[in-house]
Amino acid sequence: MTLWTVLPASRCRPILHPTLHQMATRFAGEAQLFERVLLPSVERMIEWVLNLPCPDALRPGDSPVFQGVLASALEESTHAPFWMGSSGQECCLGTLGVLIRKLHGAIVFWQVTPVDQRARECRWGGFSAGLARWCAHQGGDRVWLEPRGSGTSSWQSEDHLAGRILAGETWLWLEQQGKEAFYPAGSNDIGVLGEGRGMEWRVAEILLTQGLWDPCQKPGRIWQDAGLWYLLWPRVGEDLRRGLGVEGGTLPSGSRDLCLHWQVRGVLSPAPAEGIERWHPLLQRRVSAVCPSPLWQRWISEWFQAHALS
Repeated sequence: MTLWTVLPASRCRPILHPTLHQMATRFAGEAQLFERVLLPSVERMIEWVLNLPCPDALRPGDSPVFQGVLASALEESTHAPFWMGSSGQECCLGTLGVLIRKLHGAIVFWQVTPVDQRARECRWGGFSAGLARWCAHQGGDRVWLEPRGSGTSSWQSEDHLAGRILAGETWLWLEQQGKEAFYPAGSNDIGVLGEGRGMEWRVAEILLTQGLWDPCQKPGRIWQDAGLWYLLWPRVGEDLRRGLGVEGGTLPSGSRDLCLHWQVRGVLSPAPAEGIERWHPLLQRRVSAVCPSPLWQRWISEWFQAHALS
């Protein structure tokens, strides 16, 4: 167990400035890529994870002024093979990939507990809120760090993290590049990516096959807007339980609690307490909605493409 101080964003930003300046220089001929695609997501990462340490860089008992995973990831990306001699698009995509993988590795590795928290159950979930914001809510910036037990975070995938912290401008650019999500290195097969989520995906496939999720018919529980799939919130929680049949009886009873359950499982992207407002083309009004996770976006699109051709 290691004592650690979580720094506010105001202290993290100045320390990152030299590396960010180096990045801006690299993109001098393609300033839009840096300013509108890369920098907004880096800013969100600063707000979200701050100076969580790299697992392989921490020495027990040490708490340096700044030794954060984000600084390490930015530095690593500038020395990666793609950084020199590649197009700006390749460099930008590679940099984002390094940032997501490094942050994901650290978040999944560390278990964070407030120093003054006697009830050990109070731990940062890693994917529920920004670290500094969570610490402030707990009443301090000093925390205990310890490695998580194996298998406790298998659902926390890189695409789920990307959905948390990549800025909207970045997602738009990725969509234009034909990149819908970040996948673990060396795992490009959908069957491999589906491990740990096979049950939920089978449930969704049942709902798609049965026509409950049909973008062309009411009640319009699924629809597309600006290239993304949306699901009616919080009804989607009930839908997923319905697909489980008898097994669904063990899940939370309320629709909103069910939605939170599927968000924790990485099936649905996070949403505010009352969902996000989106225009529904079939119902012709704004409704509360939630996005499937980036990986599910891909699966649902491929399902509709395959069945449109059959």
